[in-house]
Amino acid sequence: MTFRSGTGPRTAPPGTATLPVPAPAPTTPGTGGRELPRRRGVVAEFVDLAVHYPGMLLALAGTLLLVLVTVTSVRRARRRPR
Repeated sequence: MTFRSGTGPRTAPPGTATLPVPAPAPTTPGTGGRELPRRRGVVAEFVDLAVHYPGMLLALAGTLLLVLVTVTSVRRARRRPR
């Protein structure tokens, strides 16, 4: 005994059976079917990271100040005679 909820044959919802199947995206040989990421320069990636991630501008400013203080201290220590 089989259970059927409707009186007619089971069909796909309207509009889904006639959609064409898209062709697979071309891949680069040797990638195992995975798409390669878009290549960007180091500077562009750094700027994107610093601008769009929360707290990164503050972290960048703190890092630059720390480097500035370190460089200044090392220069002053080398000038002072022992």
